[in-house]
Amino acid sequence: MARVFVTGLGFITSIGNDSAAVERSLRELRHGFEAYPPFAAANIPVKVAAPVRGFATDAESPED
Repeated sequence: MARVFVTGLGFITSIGNDSAAVERSLRELRHGFEAYPPFAAANIPVKVAAPVRGFATDAESPED
């Protein structure tokens, strides 16, 4: 069995993308849910989502 080493933990969430922001959101009881316009159609039963903000996903590799 291969060994796994966790060298750090990070956050990519709807309530913050770093430990300070996530902690602040939790202490202030903030959530990341909001009405999500693409789900507004009557045939979609779910109307909310928790989008991640302030995080770029357009890089092709971690070095970009």
